[in-house]
Amino acid sequence: MRRITALRCVLGCIGVTLLLGACGGSEGAAGGEGSVEGRGMTEGSGTAEGSSTAEGKSAARENGTAEKNDSVWGSVPSPSEAAEDPEEVLMSCSGYLSEDCRYSVQIWKSGSQDCVTTFRVFDGEKTLQELVIPVGFDIMADTIGTPVTRTDVNGDGKEDFLLDYGISGQISLGECFVYNEQGLYEVLEGYRDLSNSAFDDKTGLIYEMRHDEARLYEVNQYQASGNKLTLVASLTEYYDDDGFLYTEKRLVDGEMATIHENVPEGQIDLTEWKYH
Repeated sequence: MRRITALRCVLGCIGVTLLLGACGGSEGAAGGEGSVEGRGMTEGSGTAEGSSTAEGKSAARENGTAEKNDSVWGSVPSPSEAAEDPEEVLMSCSGYLSEDCRYSVQIWKSGSQDCVTTFRVFDGEKTLQELVIPVGFDIMADTIGTPVTRTDVNGDGKEDFLLDYGISGQISLGECFVYNEQGLYEVLEGYRDLSNSAFDDKTGLIYEMRHDEARLYEVNQYQASGNKLTLVASLTEYYDDDGFLYTEKRLVDGEMATIHENVPEGQIDLTEWKYH
């Protein structure tokens, strides 16, 4: 029996525009994702900056050092310690944000520790910022597609970073760093929890597809604002003996409201859920 492509293909068909800009976020010049290595390191180790506070960032700019924030670092070894064995570096990617400003992204693992992502921004030889993020699950490096995509995710006109973590189990996962008003990058909260996510740069929406059970598929639409995600719409497809049924919900006055419930394809407009 024919399956409706709305939920199967929407994520795989969504195109992403890669942008290149000035140090600390740009306003709309086109570019690529930088150089990539599956193993080994492409950037200097820099000086660790675990704190996400403005004071911590300022201190790092001034003297190249900052104290580790236990809430961020925990028991995670430093990047330099993990990088001593290049076999533990799962992915390394780097590129330029401007003539003097560059970035590097590394995914690495040390011993029995979970995988960790290290994101650095450099001004010449000085480390402007370093984020060290425990991933919380194993990453299979050979399943990573485009390691880093740079585009405006939250609609503020500044360039953000989308990271591909590849496939864990049967779902694809990732991370997102957004540029903030302090001129620094921070984690887009909740993005890592999305399953099979994809960003549509034409609508500014983030799509997520979930397969909860054999007969139930769900696609969610999220809008990013600042470093927060908001669920703005969802569509579920359920198959029973009478065929495919759809339930559509949308954000109305701050609450999710049911627009259609268990209706066949002929009674619902699926146009926006089919990305052409």
